[in-house]
Amino acid sequence: MSVLTVIVVEDEVDHRRGIINAVDWLESGLRLVGEAGNGEEGLKLVLELKPDILVADVRMPLLDGIAMASRAKDALPGLKIIFLSGHGDYEYLSGALRVSAVDYLLKPVKPDDLARALDRAAAERRRELQAQTEAGLIREKLAESYPLIRERFVHDLLNGRVDRDSIGGRLDYLQLSAGEPDYVALAVRLEQGPDPAASPENMEFDRYLLGEDIARIPEVRGRLLCAWMSDGELALVLGSAPGALSVDSGAVESLTYQIVWHYRERGASEPTVGVGNPVSDLADIRSSYREATEALVHRTADPGRRIIHFADVASGGANLLVYDDVERTLVELVRAGKPAECESLLGAFFSTLDAGGDRPGYVRSLSLGLMMAAERARASLEGLDSGGVGAMRERWALVDSASDLAEIAHVAASFCASMAGEVSSLRISRTERIVQRATLAVEARYGEDLTLADLAASENLTPYYFGSIFKQGTGESFADFLSRTRMGRAAEFLLTGDDLTYEIARKVGYSNVSYFCSLFKNRYGVSPKRYRELHRGQTATVRDRDALEHQP
Repeated sequence: MSVLTVIVVEDEVDHRRGIINAVDWLESGLRLVGEAGNGEEGLKLVLELKPDILVADVRMPLLDGIAMASRAKDALPGLKIIFLSGHGDYEYLSGALRVSAVDYLLKPVKPDDLARALDRAAAERRRELQAQTEAGLIREKLAESYPLIRERFVHDLLNGRVDRDSIGGRLDYLQLSAGEPDYVALAVRLEQGPDPAASPENMEFDRYLLGEDIARIPEVRGRLLCAWMSDGELALVLGSAPGALSVDSGAVESLTYQIVWHYRERGASEPTVGVGNPVSDLADIRSSYREATEALVHRTADPGRRIIHFADVASGGANLLVYDDVERTLVELVRAGKPAECESLLGAFFSTLDAGGDRPGYVRSLSLGLMMAAERARASLEGLDSGGVGAMRERWALVDSASDLAEIAHVAASFCASMAGEVSSLRISRTERIVQRATLAVEARYGEDLTLADLAASENLTPYYFGSIFKQGTGESFADFLSRTRMGRAAEFLLTGDDLTYEIARKVGYSNVSYFCSLFKNRYGVSPKRYRELHRGQTATVRDRDALEHQP
């Protein structure tokens, strides 16, 4: 517990001494740091020593206590004030209220009253200090996290996960500036991805150096957003300069060449930069980013180019908004494990493209985007990596080998359907494993108070869904399976031992013997006692005769 400081201002020396001597300062967690005999001296001390608590008389020469406390409170808003007054000073009460005094004590002050007032003032002050400390820690943590929060915002913006109406407010909150309309997105892809031998610290330092190099470019200062979309791909959003009508090509060229030279000067493999078309609304930047990534596909067809503008490689025949809808639906179908529906969807989409008007290279880039989306959807269900740049090149080889639109469409649809088929197989396999674990659990724990909800919780499933897949896998409900298992074990115990009926009932999970006997008779047509007699070919044991009173 921190020690709080106190100043006492009282013009009557005897009263001041009495107040000071009435408090066990060490025991109370308080420390007297000053005393004064009038308001002016008291104010000077308060401003100099900045105490936590002020104990002051209301009537004093030169400057009365209310005026002194009011000016002190302006300088120290957290100051806690206790006023002392004589019986005739009630007109000062409203002034005490105006400065939010903790207490108002009548003279002569009783030690217990003073102690309670000081305790109350100290408690209020400590709560405020604790709140300030916690707020300070939160601000420090937030400041440390700001780079990550900013990058996450840009990442979500480019993936269409930011509400259009909230973009401006979030830019202001994160102290980011994207410049003014128009906006253009760039995709920077490292040709060989990160060095597998590089430590995470070195990879992070390399990212930091690239960010510093970009931030120093005069042409783009104050209007650039950045986010690493993966270890091997950096996304950039550049807005227009104030007063400009559009993003100037010089700024884009400066930015892209600075990135290429960042790696060239270090002898590393140079990245490829794709540049999308400008958009007038930052909320639509996703389409520009998609174009930038599609432009990178053409790096395979033209290895000599490092900076590729989407406008140079596409005719723009396909509607990107339609493409967005198709991709979103495709991902849902893959995750649901529906191969036939995937083929139908893509067949309908490719039928809208003009075999003559849409360049084969552009159609291939659209196909690649859909194939990669399907592969990511399949991989995400198992928490796997979709393969990054290497996988993209393999998929590109598939579509690049197709000679016309029909063949490209077939390649893309077949691949996406295969991803959905894998998901379907995974789901079937997972269902089989769940049912297998459940049946083994019943066979091992049939004697316990085992419920469907218990097993469902162990698989992180709802009881309803668990019950449905259990019945689908075994052909009977969980309750029927458990009952059949228990009755089977009970029959074994009747034939292989001499346990009493009620003992066997408890062994197989029933505390109510009559209920157990009823279930047993429903299943085998006879009571447990008669079952033992028939199948063991002998009369009931003495112990069974003693248990007859338990039979229904």
